[in-house]
Amino acid sequence: MRAVGPAELSLKTIAAMLDIGVRALDRRFRSQTGLSLAEWRREVRLIESVRLLFAGVPVDEIAVRVGYSSRWTFATAFRHRFAFTPFQYRRMYGPGNQV
Repeated sequence: MRAVGPAELSLKTIAAMLDIGVRALDRRFRSQTGLSLAEWRREVRLIESVRLLFAGVPVDEIAVRVGYSSRWTFATAFRHRFAFTPFQYRRMYGPGNQV
C-alpha cells in the first residue's frame, strides 16, 4: 500500500485537515502559487504521467495511476496541456529521441 499525497485528496478533505474553509484554502493556495488547487493537482498528475510515459508504462495504466477515470479523459487532459497525445509525446520526446 502506498501513501496518499495531496494531489489525491479532495479539496474538502485538505481544508478539513487544516481546519479552514474550502474557499479560504483555495484563495490562500492561489495567492502563494498563482494556481488554484485544482490547476496544481492537474499539473502534478500530468508531470507524473510524463515520467511514467518515459518509463514505458502503458497509457491505460498511466491514466489509472495518475487519477483519471479513463484513457480518453487522460489523453484529452494531456493533449490540452502538452499539445500532443501521450502516444505522440512518447514517440517524439521519449528515451532515445533527441529533443
